[in-house]
Amino acid sequence: MRGERRWALCLVAGAVLAACGGSDDGADEIGFSTVEASAFSGITTATTVVVSSASDWEPLWASHARFRIPPPPVPVVDFSRHQLLALFLGGRPNGCYGVEIRRVLDDGQRRTVVYAESEPGPTMLCSAVATSPMQIVRVTASPLPVVFRRE
Repeated sequence: MRGERRWALCLVAGAVLAACGGSDDGADEIGFSTVEASAFSGITTATTVVVSSASDWEPLWASHARFRIPPPPVPVVDFSRHQLLALFLGGRPNGCYGVEIRRVLDDGQRRTVVYAESEPGPTMLCSAVATSPMQIVRVTASPLPVVFRRE
C-alpha cells in the first residue's frame, strides 16, 4: 500500500510540474536578446513585425525612432544569422502600460512569441503622458512562420 501511495504521489507531482513549466507542447525555447524596448515608439498603431533583411529593418527603425532628436543610429544586425521580432502595442493613454516578450518557442512548424502586457490597476497612479510601448528582440534566423501570443 505504501508503495502505491508513493507511486501516485509521483504521478501527481509530475503532472503538476508539467502543467506549470516547460515549453508548450514539446516546443523548444529559443534564446533571444532585446535590441530595443521603450514606452515611446514612433509606431503608434498596434502591429507585429518579423524583420529578415536590412532593407526592411532600416525603415522600421526610422519609423520607430522618428520622434527622437537626434535620431539614434540603426542597430547593426547580421541578417545572415539573425532575424528580429518586433511587437508594438500602439498608442496608450498613460505610462502604466507596457509589453514584455517572455519566450520564443519553436515547435518545428512555427515560432511562437509569447508576450505579456501590463495595464494599470484600479488604484495605480500613472504618468499622464501618452505612450506607445514596444519591444524588438533578436533571434537566430528561421524560415518558419511567426505567431505572437499574449500570455
